[in-house]
Amino acid sequence: MPKNPAQAFTAAKATARLNVPTLSIPTTQRIEAEDLPTPRWTGHPKFTFAVTERGEGFSSEDFSLLSVNEHFRYARSSNRVGHAAIFTNPHGKTHAWQWHLPGGADGAPSVVGLHDFEAIKRFGRVVYRAKDADGKTWYSKRTTHAHVKLDGALADTELDLAYFSEGEDEKEPFWGSSKRTNRFKNRDAERIGHMQKGGHWMTINYESVVSREAQGKRSKSQNEVMGRSARDAYEEYFGEMEDTLAPEMKEILQRAFLADIRKYPECQYRPEWLHAYAHSLTPLEVDPQVSENLGAAPKWTNTEMMVLERIAKWFTLKQERGTTVKIKTLFEMLGESELINVIKFDVSVEFHRRCIHFMQELDAFQKFPVFRKASDLAQATGISYALLHGVPPVSQQIVRKEPDAPRSSHLHRRHRFFKPQEARGHASSAVAATAEAEASSESLTTRDRRLLDRNLTNKNPLSHLHRDTIHETSHPTLK
Repeated sequence: MPKNPAQAFTAAKATARLNVPTLSIPTTQRIEAEDLPTPRWTGHPKFTFAVTERGEGFSSEDFSLLSVNEHFRYARSSNRVGHAAIFTNPHGKTHAWQWHLPGGADGAPSVVGLHDFEAIKRFGRVVYRAKDADGKTWYSKRTTHAHVKLDGALADTELDLAYFSEGEDEKEPFWGSSKRTNRFKNRDAERIGHMQKGGHWMTINYESVVSREAQGKRSKSQNEVMGRSARDAYEEYFGEMEDTLAPEMKEILQRAFLADIRKYPECQYRPEWLHAYAHSLTPLEVDPQVSENLGAAPKWTNTEMMVLERIAKWFTLKQERGTTVKIKTLFEMLGESELINVIKFDVSVEFHRRCIHFMQELDAFQKFPVFRKASDLAQATGISYALLHGVPPVSQQIVRKEPDAPRSSHLHRRHRFFKPQEARGHASSAVAATAEAEASSESLTTRDRRLLDRNLTNKNPLSHLHRDTIHETSHPTLK
């Protein structure tokens, strides 16, 4: 395997490519009634999406290279992974498509076929679960959103690339949450203006990517450009704004600048300087090491951006005729500070008349994020290549929705302590006991009869219920 990704896709290969085949993505009409069988493939190490007679395409070598945990930034990938491109057709039915990806070589995860897809709601998010051929449950909590313009069922639609991992002991995973964190105590402060960085489209060119790959070390570090570390920027902002910050925001900022860079998952929250436009993708005539291109955010957000950046880089280095790769990044800063509030990142890959437009929006102060895996990048790149080159899916499944849990009536929710059957039983017992006592008390003296009456009152399970004068005078209001 070549150490330098640029060496794997040389200009000589690009010039030798043949004409692009006709797009062959199927429609969904033939699977409206029933699902196809569960795919059983093994991910042969020599498998390739062949688009030319020379067998060039998305290969097992590509999958292995993209599955590497670069700089140990990602969460550890599972040994077995799954995927699905999930979209809803014009008739309102949701479909899951899968491809035979060449995993399992050089220590890369093997790709497993799934079936019985189900969309479920967890903590404000729509996530997915499915089963493999052995009946084991798999879950997807990480997705990549895209707008595609292809042919057939995907002529112009939105889809999610969902990445599945096997459930542990049939337990659901940690789902994270999409709930927004309040930044400030005062609601008016929430509406303050935010400085912005970036916001324009930039076309990626092959020569610049290869040259920057060969440059290695950068002339100036991000800390030198910004005059301090991203961690220090977080801590200084906390010190200046502590009195105005919402309690949860204080907690998130402290979690970031106190995080130990050597411990996982704690290190994922540590602040870094993020490039709006990646250093490795910027044209040579543009200097990416400037303050206008940098902002501070947690490590996990940088890794999220890296997934789409690596997809853009892979397609650029592939250098296929008719391919155009563009990116657009917008950093919405927190007020006038150097802390990033929201990241909006777009990557567009056009191949002749077909296009995949990835869209990413990240809340840098999300309390419970879900961390990426390198296998997400490998599968997303392979699926994108298949879609753009018309490789038909090997499996098409209908995605069903999780049935809503039954909700109790308003009356039952308010009076769930009241059980009519038990109340009737208590009342019958009390009446019987009272009648028996009265029958046996005929021969008792007046003093003993008083004592008996007192004991009956204490034993009556309904004696604690007293008539309330409020209930006698109040009447229900009909609306």
